Amino acid sequence: MPRQVRTSMAGPAPSGADLTVAGGLQRCPDPQILSSGVSSQSFGVDFIEPVVAFAFTGSSYNVTFNTLHIMLDVKDTLLNRTSIRRYEREPIAAETMDFIYRAVANTPTSYNGQQFSVIDIDDQTLKETLYELTNQKQLKTCNRLLIFCSDYNKISLLAAKKDLTMPPFTDTMDGVTIGIIDASLAMMSAVVAAEACGLGTNCIGYLRTVDPARVAELLHLPKGVFVVCGLALGIPREHPDLKPKQPTSLLFHRNAYRRDNETMAAELEEYDETVKHYNRTRSGGTTDNDWVAHIIEYYDHAMKYRILDYLRDQGYDVKW
Repeated sequence: MPRQVRTSMAGPAPSGADLTVAGGLQRCPDPQILSSGVSSQSFGVDFIEPVVAFAFTGSSYNVTFNTLHIMLDVKDTLLNRTSIRRYEREPIAAETMDFIYRAVANTPTSYNGQQFSVIDIDDQTLKETLYELTNQKQLKTCNRLLIFCSDYNKISLLAAKKDLTMPPFTDTMDGVTIGIIDASLAMMSAVVAAEACGLGTNCIGYLRTVDPARVAELLHLPKGVFVVCGLALGIPREHPDLKPKQPTSLLFHRNAYRRDNETMAAELEEYDETVKHYNRTRSGGTTDNDWVAHIIEYYDHAMKYRILDYLRDQGYDVKW
């Protein structure tokens, strides 16, 4: 079920109406308010609920809808997504979290093995402890923090109960990859579901690398389980600019990988300049970062991580 919110419309009739969706105000010019309480313009959302109040005051009107069922359309959800790091204090409705849970549960996974689990954190003290580790402010400002994990513990438990031999699949690169893919797909199900409800999201990979052993301890992760990525959820308190992405000519290769390296390099250089311009002109804090040097700097930093040692501690002794 989509998130339920109270929504009001007010203003000089009939010049316009304001629609509040998950804490954000959207302007709809010249809506037609029908007697059923449904506007003739969709505002990019679907909603149906009776009007519970309609009052004229002079030349203006005030219409109040109660507990509207609101869902952003798929196109808007996917193409206008941005990473949110600041959130309102308002809690996420239980109905919204149930919808996100069900979307995650229906994620396609390898063999339908569902080699993932999610730690749902609403404990503010725990969120602040994780913030202290990472210095990622969204960890303490979000309303809910979902941590997506690769998980072979569940199937191992049932195999042992049924006296089945569990092969050392976690000692293979394929086993590790499948768990990561399943958890990542599940996280994207949560992102799309949350964004469609008007929530803000932020994927936090640093939870995987900042101090893996300490995070595993805090979350009581058993053998066979490791963190893949975190996801902050909440009602957005900011609306950052949309970041430029690589053009589809660089992302999609028809029938085989492109072999025109010089042309690709030229397109990548053009994209690099686009990112540099964005970083210099975006709202909020600006930088001189380009794309390629900034990402390589991250790779250099990541060379210090010892994730393989952590995986072994969690029961993934990768040998082949």
